[in-house]
Amino acid sequence: MARPPRSQAVPALDLLEQGMHLLRRTPAADFLIWLAGALPFTVALLFFWAEMSRAAHAESRLFTSAWALAGLFVWLKTCQAVFAGRLLARASADETASWNLRNWLGVLVTQAALQPLTLLVLPVAAVLTLPFAWAFAWTQNVAVLAARTPHRPGELHRLAWRQCLLWPGQNHTLLTLVFLAWLVASLNAGIALYTAPHLLKMLFGVESRLTLSPGALLNTTFLAIVMSLGAIAVDPLVKAAYALRCLHGFSRHSGDDLRARLKWLQQAALIALLGCGLGMALPVRAATAPPVPPPAEIVPAELDRAIADVLERPEFTWRAPRDWQLQRPDVELGWLGRQMKALDEQLGRLFRNLLRPIRAIADWLEKALGANRGPKTPTGNFSFNFAALAQFLVWLLVAAVALVLVWFGYRIWRPRRPGEETVPEPGPAAPDLRAEFVAADQLPEDGWLALAQRLLDEGDHRLALRAFYLAALAHLARREFIRLARHKSNVDYATELRRRARARPEIVGLFTGAAREFDRVWYGGHATTADGLVEFAAQVEEMRRA
Repeated sequence: MARPPRSQAVPALDLLEQGMHLLRRTPAADFLIWLAGALPFTVALLFFWAEMSRAAHAESRLFTSAWALAGLFVWLKTCQAVFAGRLLARASADETASWNLRNWLGVLVTQAALQPLTLLVLPVAAVLTLPFAWAFAWTQNVAVLAARTPHRPGELHRLAWRQCLLWPGQNHTLLTLVFLAWLVASLNAGIALYTAPHLLKMLFGVESRLTLSPGALLNTTFLAIVMSLGAIAVDPLVKAAYALRCLHGFSRHSGDDLRARLKWLQQAALIALLGCGLGMALPVRAATAPPVPPPAEIVPAELDRAIADVLERPEFTWRAPRDWQLQRPDVELGWLGRQMKALDEQLGRLFRNLLRPIRAIADWLEKALGANRGPKTPTGNFSFNFAALAQFLVWLLVAAVALVLVWFGYRIWRPRRPGEETVPEPGPAAPDLRAEFVAADQLPEDGWLALAQRLLDEGDHRLALRAFYLAALAHLARREFIRLARHKSNVDYATELRRRARARPEIVGLFTGAAREFDRVWYGGHATTADGLVEFAAQVEEMRRA
């Protein structure tokens, strides 16, 4: 049996998105556990920072303050480990996870034994730069996996180290995104803390030391507060992302992610069945149509008056001719009216002269084509109006389109010069068939077949089988038997094909057999031979001819 392929890493951005969805499903009690560790340590750290930086008698309280801060650090890591362990259990649908006093004490012991090493490992790894991503992943894995080995620090260290070695590219990308998120959160916190005193002064007239001396905020304590608030905002998402990363690492051998999805499907099916049962149990009342009132009697005089009122509205009278345009004999034109009439006659003569050659060309075309325009309007009474202007613009547009078509025809059919050669456009790049997320719409049907034939000639039977299968999916999508989507499985495609191709049962049978063979080789890890691949290609070709 051929060895199954190594699972591909989930993209770091997708991992953060899944972590955000996991946090949305997390109850408030878990966040309270996380806050019970984060808030006391953050307040104590800021107090220790400020006191050791500026207090006059800081040396006398250094010993007790350092021990108190160390104890709160261990308590912080314990609460974070419990929070991360609950996230991992919820993501893997583990109902056996219990958090009694014994497990709490075991997590406290393992975190007290391993997490203080991070105060030494992380700064050294940051100075060396390269091992920082693995060191950071190890510290997060120690918190996430503490519930699996709550009483054995050595086993927890080995388990966390194995997980942090997986998918280094994903780990570095995830660390970069987390750093950018922390930077944005810290910047927002700094802007809010800097502008809050000024807003209080503007709105309520409250003076403070920060408004009298804005430069007082530019010190190390302010920077420590800003960075701590940014870390508090980002830390739950970091724990969720690394919990999902550990889950994907365990699922390579245990299939915990599949069990979690199956459990979610069972819950959704149960809810759907309960909804159907409640819907069938509710009484059905016959819908009664409201009585139709008898039609009102129409009075002709009232109807005429209503029509006249509607026609007098502005939306219907704005295109009506004006009095001076009607040229009524009983209306005497004033000076402005006479000027407008003279301008109209001048514009009419101008457009008549412009339209005369165009009209002559139009008449010639109509005579040549045998068209009949009907009775012509006399040109002697021509006056400026929008209809003539629109006709002029239409013929101008027709002439412009004709010139463009002539130019394109010349460019296409003109003889090529001896040194002039056409450079073929590069075709679409062949996708990587070893990647997990390869869609059938990345290449056309013929492209997949050509790629499959090339892989068959090279002797890579497994990738050639996948290319033939993707060609079959592209063919069915082109014929609109299925709709390609990233979230659909082969079972979904088969169900959709049975629904849309009821009149072609032979296509359904051929696709079902091809999908079964593809699942057996690609996901089941079975080996395929050249003869088996030729039979599979013949089955796909028969599906295309059906």
